Amino acid sequence: MSAELLASPDYELLCAGLEDRQAQACRKHELRIPALDGIGLAATAYEPAFGASQLAVLINGATGVPRGYYSHFAGYLAAQGCAVLCYDYRGVGGSRDGAAGARMRHWGERDLAGALEWMYRYHPRLPLAAIGHSAGGWLFGLAHNNRSADALLTVGSQYAYWRHWPTLRGRAFMWSMMKLVVPGTTRACGYLPGALFGGESLPRGVALDWARWSSQPDFVVDDAGLPLREYFGHYRNPARLLAIEDDRYAPEPAVRALAPLYGGGAEVRLLRPRDVGLQQLGHFGFFRRTAPRPLWDEALHWLRLQALG
Repeated sequence: MSAELLASPDYELLCAGLEDRQAQACRKHELRIPALDGIGLAATAYEPAFGASQLAVLINGATGVPRGYYSHFAGYLAAQGCAVLCYDYRGVGGSRDGAAGARMRHWGERDLAGALEWMYRYHPRLPLAAIGHSAGGWLFGLAHNNRSADALLTVGSQYAYWRHWPTLRGRAFMWSMMKLVVPGTTRACGYLPGALFGGESLPRGVALDWARWSSQPDFVVDDAGLPLREYFGHYRNPARLLAIEDDRYAPEPAVRALAPLYGGGAEVRLLRPRDVGLQQLGHFGFFRRTAPRPLWDEALHWLRLQALG
């Protein structure tokens, strides 16, 4: 597929046509699922309109990104024979009513773990794959039941300690954001306004955890500063971490630094926008409606190969 086509209005029309066919080929249901501590999480389930599902897929979103952002990708997966679940972490999107006392640690230990349990309960006969976007890729390592997933694919998921940014400008940006701007703004407002980082507003506890973790070498730690690694180490199934060449929120060194937390079998693959005819892809482009379909096809092929054998 040429770069000219990808950049043209005709490609937008092509994507719209594909989306229409996907909508006809899948069913969508709005529901609430329980986190492990009983808090209800807003979720959307997708399934094929025709035929039985062959693979269950859980999509774990990025920080402050509501589940609707992944609807095009989820619809594509469902049209290809997958039972898919997208959900909002507590305090965000449709789960905003769960903001009281929310911590980023809860997103992995309670919300993501609850979503895995729901998928296992409602699709017990299907292989289960997990996809993590940005924070969704390392929050997966906090879920005690992550071994129930037969494969993990992450997109722009990083070990977000500021020193893993390869340029002086990048390190200065991350240091100032996580040491000064995010904690200072959060304490002043009582929450982190979404306008500050391009997502939805974050509850106080979530934002302060995010800033604290990104400010210290061990990254994901408990309140005493001790590394949280137990359930990262429990996961031993295939894992592929996608690093995107022009992703300033998850540069390749930060993605590579995350891989060892999932054991020696985790692989890192670099995606270059020019390889799919694009000038840029960035941190969010993979899941957009206009993403080149070969990206999605390859991701699904890998998930099927690992989970179905």
